[in-house]
Amino acid sequence: DSQVLIFATKYWRITADGVEEKDLTAADFDYWESDKKRFDAHRLEHRFINLREEGGQLKLTFGGEAGKCDFLDFLVRTSWFTWDKHLDETRTPRFGEEGSKLNDFTEDFKLSLLSKLTAIGYLLHQYNNQAVQKAIIAMDERISPVGDSQGRSGKSLMSKALEQMVNVVTIPGKGLDLVNDRFAFEQVTSQTRVILLDDLDMRFDFELLFPLITGSVQVNAKGKQRFSLTGHQKPKFLLTTNHAILGSSGSFRDRQFKVAFSNYFDEDYKPEMVYGCQFWSEDWDQKQWNLFYNLMAECVELYLLAQKHHWGVGGSGLIECPSENLDKRLLRQEMTEGFYDWMVKYLNIDELDPHNVSGTRLNQRIERIEMYNSYLMELTEAERRWMKPNKFLKQTLLFCRYYEYVLNPQFPRDAKGNPIKSDKSGGTEYFTIGTPENK
Repeated sequence: DSQVLIFATKYWRITADGVEEKDLTAADFDYWESDKKRFDAHRLEHRFINLREEGGQLKLTFGGEAGKCDFLDFLVRTSWFTWDKHLDETRTPRFGEEGSKLNDFTEDFKLSLLSKLTAIGYLLHQYNNQAVQKAIIAMDERISPVGDSQGRSGKSLMSKALEQMVNVVTIPGKGLDLVNDRFAFEQVTSQTRVILLDDLDMRFDFELLFPLITGSVQVNAKGKQRFSLTGHQKPKFLLTTNHAILGSSGSFRDRQFKVAFSNYFDEDYKPEMVYGCQFWSEDWDQKQWNLFYNLMAECVELYLLAQKHHWGVGGSGLIECPSENLDKRLLRQEMTEGFYDWMVKYLNIDELDPHNVSGTRLNQRIERIEMYNSYLMELTEAERRWMKPNKFLKQTLLFCRYYEYVLNPQFPRDAKGNPIKSDKSGGTEYFTIGTPENK
């Protein structure tokens, strides 16, 4: 229920109740010399972030020097999913230097920010709670066609922030083969606190991480004896990806916590254009370093506070952001982009106004075999062998979830919202893709 940050002459003990600063000579614990930051940090008088529960809802407010902390400002901008509805291409910020206007943002925005702050706190907290064993997945919030990569949104800077605090081992995600590569984790040591699987592609099998997240991490280095990291020695996992991670069952959800990044920053508009230099570089001044360390301490404090009060996913202390677009990215990837494009064209749907039935085949009874054969005509001969009727039904249901349509709305639904019986007449089965008002 606590965490220690060690600096050149002081240490900070972080609990759910706050951050206490003490002289390092009074330390009553052992530590690795590598755990000590060479910077002589000092705890600020007023915290940046205040979190409380009010009327069953979490309320986040800002104070102190929140508006002066560059890295907090970065997290704010990458949590602002609707910035392009309020700003022109110059991206002029709408909040003041002192942080007072930060409190004017919507609650959804604040939850998105809280998801990042508590995820950072979770990764920095060097305690493995058996009830909270998840991989943090940093991904883009903006929906894009499957296979298209947004990128440059700032996800990697989250891992760079962690590198300033703890030992992080980075493993390139492109082409990562956890089945056949026995030495995938050879860089991991007993001092490793976070394993970063960076830039995973859309084919990555997350299920391979199940035993590593909830069990032990086996390290097999070339020419060295194999060993296992378990309990509080075991590192936590951070994944970055420009795509959705496939898998939506309870087993996947129990082991994942997603944080979303807006497209405020991209390959043409980079953080250094806003802040005048790269974070943690030689050009970053002492004041920003001190503000950064104070923010990292508050991330741990927020996570411990949320866990103490059983806030967040399953009382874990990890506070979820609104996930509609993250869920849609996964649905679109699971149904495949080819099926999505065909269905939009087949039903003649306006993607900008998908519930407008005028001129479409929505709410119309269509022979299932006619739909199925139409889609088969779009596939190669090899693809047709894999496209069985049951798979076609599954993809149709995913498409319906994507646009909040209802398959065969005239029938009762099961717990998952699917029709409990088929629409058959005279030996012919029909599909009706219904809009919500026709449930």
